[in-house]
Amino acid sequence: MESGDDGYDELFGVGGGRRRMRGVGMRSVPAFPMGKIKLGQATGDFGFDPLGLGEVPENLERFKESELIHARWAMLAVPGVLIPEALGYGNWVSAQKWAATPGGQATYLGNPVPWGTLPVILAVEFIAIAFAESQRNGESDPEKRKYPGGAFDPMGFSKGANLEELKLKEIKNGRLALVAFLGFAIQAIAYPGTGPLENLKTHLADPWHNTIANILIPRSVL
Repeated sequence: MESGDDGYDELFGVGGGRRRMRGVGMRSVPAFPMGKIKLGQATGDFGFDPLGLGEVPENLERFKESELIHARWAMLAVPGVLIPEALGYGNWVSAQKWAATPGGQATYLGNPVPWGTLPVILAVEFIAIAFAESQRNGESDPEKRKYPGGAFDPMGFSKGANLEELKLKEIKNGRLALVAFLGFAIQAIAYPGTGPLENLKTHLADPWHNTIANILIPRSVL
């Protein structure tokens, strides 16, 4: 086998996007649908676009920005879910119950949050997000919208020579975080009231029986 596509190598770490069988006379066959995105157009772009989301350049720029923003939120959310549960402060599912309780107050690591009622928190978040979005939407440069620098870069990473490498690491880790949080959400629906670490512990205690098959396959079949 021979490999001949750097995009495949970058995406999966091994192999090639186009493979040839020696002595068979076969034409190279794409390993996955490439769409119309050209490799190298953006950070973390490997040309994988089976749904054709990148066919309209204006939409593609917005999609790239949205992906990066949601990836950053996910990278904050995943440790925010795992760390409190690991420290014994409950899981992220039970942590939300105060919001559905009349007069309930938010807590942080077991301590009440000052002015932590739902109306106050919603008002503060609305004002904060509205201000941040107004500042971002006032910027016409797509790169500055995604990487504003300044006060948002207190460590000065954007001034280093390895900025492109850091951008790639950010989007790769962000995509992993997005997938992880999707797993958290599905797990919370499948096993109401439990957190991901509790589910992991249950699985490790009996890995042959406590699996996703418990949800996908009726118990009468198992």
